[in-house]
Amino acid sequence: MDISFNLLLFLNMSREFLKGNSLEMPAQDNGQLKKTQLLERGQWANKLEFLLAVAGTLVGLGNLWRFPYLCYKNGGGAFLIPYVLFLLSCGIPMFLLETAMGQFTSQGCITCWRHFCPLFEGIGYATQVVIAYGAVSYIVIQAWAFFYLFSSFSAEVPWASCRNSWNTESCFEFDKTNASSNWTANATTPATEFWERRVLGISKGIEEIGSLRWDLALCLLLAWILCYFCVWKGVRSTGKVVYFTATFPYLMLVVLLARGITLPGAIDGISFYLYPDPTRLVDPQVWMDAGAQVLFSFGICQGSLTALGSYNQYNNDCYKDTFILCLVNGGSSFVAGFAIFSVLGFMSYEQGLPISEVAASGPGLAFIAYPRAVAMMPFPQLWAICFFVMVILLGADTQFVSLECLMTSVTDMFPTVFRRAYRRELLLLCLCCVCFFLGLLLVTQGGLYFLQLFDHYVCSGSNLLLLSMCQSIAIGWIYGADRLYDNIEDMVGYRPWPIMKYCWLYITPTICLGTFIFSLVKYKPLKFNKTYIYPNWAYALGWFLGLFCVLLVPLWMIFKVSWMKGTIGQWTNAKLNLTQLLPKTQCNIIQQQTASSSCTSANSWSITVNLKMMNIRQLCRPENKTQSTAKQPEQCPLNPNNTLTPAANEYKGGAEMEMQIGMADFLGRPGHLPPKTPSQIAKERGKWGSKREFILSVAGAIIGLGNVWRFPYLCYKNGGGAFFIPYILFLVACGIPMFILEIALGQYTSQGGIMCWRKICPLLEGLGLASQIILFYGCISYIVILAWAFLYLFSSFSGELPWATCNNTWNTDSCVVLNNYNTTVNWTVPVNATSSILEFWQRRVLNISTGIETMGNIQWDLSLYLLLAWIICYFCVWKGVRSTGKATYFTATFPFIMLVVLFLRGITLPGASIGIKYYLYPNPARLVDPQVWIDAGTQIFYSYAICLGCLTTLGSYNKYNNNCYKDSFYLCLLNSGTSFISGFAIFSVLGYMSQKQGVDIAAVAESGPGLVFIVYPQAVTLLPWPQVWSVCFFTMILLLGIDGQFVGLESIMTSLSDIFPSQIRQGYHRELLLLLICAISYVFGLVLVSQAGAYILQIFDHYVCSGPTLLLMAIFQSVIVGWIYGAERFCDNIEDMIGYRPLSLIKYGWMYGTPLTCSGTFVFMLLKYTPMRFNNSYVYPWWAYWIGWFLAMSSLMMIPLTMVCKLAKGKGTLWQRIKTSLQPVDDLPIETK
Repeated sequence: MDISFNLLLFLNMSREFLKGNSLEMPAQDNGQLKKTQLLERGQWANKLEFLLAVAGTLVGLGNLWRFPYLCYKNGGGAFLIPYVLFLLSCGIPMFLLETAMGQFTSQGCITCWRHFCPLFEGIGYATQVVIAYGAVSYIVIQAWAFFYLFSSFSAEVPWASCRNSWNTESCFEFDKTNASSNWTANATTPATEFWERRVLGISKGIEEIGSLRWDLALCLLLAWILCYFCVWKGVRSTGKVVYFTATFPYLMLVVLLARGITLPGAIDGISFYLYPDPTRLVDPQVWMDAGAQVLFSFGICQGSLTALGSYNQYNNDCYKDTFILCLVNGGSSFVAGFAIFSVLGFMSYEQGLPISEVAASGPGLAFIAYPRAVAMMPFPQLWAICFFVMVILLGADTQFVSLECLMTSVTDMFPTVFRRAYRRELLLLCLCCVCFFLGLLLVTQGGLYFLQLFDHYVCSGSNLLLLSMCQSIAIGWIYGADRLYDNIEDMVGYRPWPIMKYCWLYITPTICLGTFIFSLVKYKPLKFNKTYIYPNWAYALGWFLGLFCVLLVPLWMIFKVSWMKGTIGQWTNAKLNLTQLLPKTQCNIIQQQTASSSCTSANSWSITVNLKMMNIRQLCRPENKTQSTAKQPEQCPLNPNNTLTPAANEYKGGAEMEMQIGMADFLGRPGHLPPKTPSQIAKERGKWGSKREFILSVAGAIIGLGNVWRFPYLCYKNGGGAFFIPYILFLVACGIPMFILEIALGQYTSQGGIMCWRKICPLLEGLGLASQIILFYGCISYIVILAWAFLYLFSSFSGELPWATCNNTWNTDSCVVLNNYNTTVNWTVPVNATSSILEFWQRRVLNISTGIETMGNIQWDLSLYLLLAWIICYFCVWKGVRSTGKATYFTATFPFIMLVVLFLRGITLPGASIGIKYYLYPNPARLVDPQVWIDAGTQIFYSYAICLGCLTTLGSYNKYNNNCYKDSFYLCLLNSGTSFISGFAIFSVLGYMSQKQGVDIAAVAESGPGLVFIVYPQAVTLLPWPQVWSVCFFTMILLLGIDGQFVGLESIMTSLSDIFPSQIRQGYHRELLLLLICAISYVFGLVLVSQAGAYILQIFDHYVCSGPTLLLMAIFQSVIVGWIYGAERFCDNIEDMIGYRPLSLIKYGWMYGTPLTCSGTFVFMLLKYTPMRFNNSYVYPWWAYWIGWFLAMSSLMMIPLTMVCKLAKGKGTLWQRIKTSLQPVDDLPIETK
């Protein structure tokens, strides 16, 4: 009993020591140890201090001088739409993430990443560099505000008149009586001259730094002194200061608001502030401004939220605090707009000028426009003092919280050095002095140029977007969103709303990446006051400072990896190395560090603990953690040295066992755990989280672009409603039977598209290899359609759709704009005339060459969009079915919403009935044409993804007793129904287009890329709000394509991991292999975004990924299952899984219907074969046709080649080898009946 008590006491004391808290022994004199003992890290005295501190750092100058101007500039009340969307998808989730990380680890923003994922510790360093930049630069605003504040204590505010020594002859005092008279061309206001000539003494450019402004330097020194004493004692002083600094600005804001709304003209200013202009929402700059404002004003990716949260008590409800603080911040920004624009409205009223000429943002608002406005009020000194006191306190809060964050990070990294008497104060003094001397550059005559450079490139914009993306990926995917949810639940007692998790996983990184690409595409070099152009070295300096912080993330990874011992392959098998790179496990094993005390040696102790048998992958991967059966009063935060963690969670895998573990094992020797058995490996293959995930994944894979751009056109072309006869016959005879065959085969064998054939008929394993080669070809080629769609989507966010006019740089003299007024007249050159959309497609998007012989250059904008598509696919497939299943909740459902929206809009258009009639009007005479039946058959195989291995792969993750038979009918009905409904959505719009332009619908109906990228975009230009419908359409196209793309990737990865499970299902081997496949596919795909890319894509589409290859593959599949393996046997397998036998028609479909129908269609295709032409005019060179046939045959040749290899390796006579190779393997599931 005594030993147990002493052990627990020692463990508790060690825990406090490792947290950095002081340990006071009863028999020692505390006075003698005062200078040498470790000081406590500290906590907020109460929750109010935390809330005020965070509110103080969030509600800053950005709320006052940036948000109201952005709102006015970007559509008034309409700007709230992108702002709220960014707030919900990025702001609040990232706010919660950072606050929870700090509270859970009780560490600053560098060491918290060392706890969560040491490989991403560079994120912490990057955030501290950003906040250091901000601390040096933004404090100069306080210096200016101090100068204005001191100048306000005068009989007349000095910026109200032109009677001062710094004024020039151009100075002019504006009011109602002289607003429109006596102006000179270069007239300036007294407020402008006070700002530029008295305060700044501004030079002509950044090249002329000029002399130091000593009065500003003294004001800057005063600002640093105030900040020093606010942060002097850490949270003990910060927590007390915020009672004033965080509340008094609100009092001033209320006073200024009350004064502003009572001024004449205030209502005009407020209406300019909020009057909605929805047309501005199509401008991408509006969305970039909203995203940058959310990240900037919420302090995201600057480390301050993590540092402030680290001083919370462990059980503080940080989840509720997040919503309260985000509401306070957003509300403060909104209310500040009333206070600012009511005064600007008064100023506009007094001067008789439009408000657009007096509205400003940034320093121009705080130091020119607003001082100029208060000079017109009664008692201007009073209102100036109130305003500049508010500005100083808003800036001071943010400044000293930034300092506190820097100090927290350093002291947490070196607690034994700086948590001793007066050392923290000395470090803070050194830091303030260094920052002050660096900041003197900003109070020179060229200082404002440097400040704008810092503001534009360093402290906001692109680097914050990239860091947000890194943070969400590191936590959502590496550490695990579910694991962080468990941590938050352990702290607050309940789980956060699920949308937060999906934001970390998908929405936040996607939006940040998209906004970042937008900013690159729309990038324009910075100009000072929209006129002064910086020299090249200034732009280079800005980009260097901005990217330096982001580069710390990959640089730290390289450093961390290079510091490790051994090869990468060895790391995944060594706990000691692996835990230095990956997230630490939570509370599995009690580990003890050697204590420097006079007690018994730790090596002689032993403790008995309950362990689960697990390997290193299980120790470091969050998916193996389950809920604790008993809630712990306190869950110990992760320890960077793996020194002490309480047993608070249980893990799957293996039976419990008692182990006597010597303390020496905890002091450095990695545990020797039993190796995994093959059965344990099989358990890790994964299953769908629910049946819904399987249904959505298959629906996403089969419902793709073929349903939208191919089926409606084929129906119209091949007899309208009469086309449904061959379509349904092929569906019943081939489509449904083969669909059931592939899904049931995967579910029965629990193997992917290659191994399933090895199990039921090893001799024809090449059939699986062939399907994966076709799938690989498809992944490389069809993803370029997503790149085109991204370009169209981003181009839709503009004031006018770029394909709607002929006023663009890519247009030629032959360009004409087609509408209902000029379709039959004013064509000067009818033979050579081209439409604006056709020129946009051919000259802007493709920049197409004259033929495949002329490859031309790579279209670098398309290559970036191609890269974006591959990145999205990578992260959708990164964690296998665990990520794929979750991604399909959005990617497989949202296209249906868009389709319904487009369908409802289409059928309400004038002329829609004409288009629908052309779509469905039956023409039975077309059924005698063999081409109609060929089109019906190829459409079934193309749209149902048959013979590609996708269905087998997705079915392999089902539970054994899942009713795959019923699922197949549901999915086939859904697929065909979607194709049918798509025809209404497409042809209703084409009917409207036909009526508006006065041409026959045959002249506008198209298929394939011609429909998606020429006809439909041209149609939406004729609609009201064309940008909205364009965004809806191309979003649908992207999601339809992305589903099929990442399911194809998942199929390839499943096939490889099933063939080599022990190599790929270890550590992060799967993720690295996927990255390699994506990188190779991207490099190969670059040829498709060259000027000849469209020619090459048509070769892939015509020869490789559809047509004869799929028909021959279907014949092989049906013969193998129907005749070699046995249709009866396979029906028995299905009955064993679902409990009843399939319809007999399915069996006859495998044995007779499918092989006969496919053979007939294949023969028809050979008889009707004509060489392919591009746009029905360009004839490919002979070598291009040979490449097409070679690529097509390269997949089919896998079947005979594999047969030859199998037979060559066999034993016995040739007949014995064949007979043996045709037998299924012995480890197939045994029927239970």
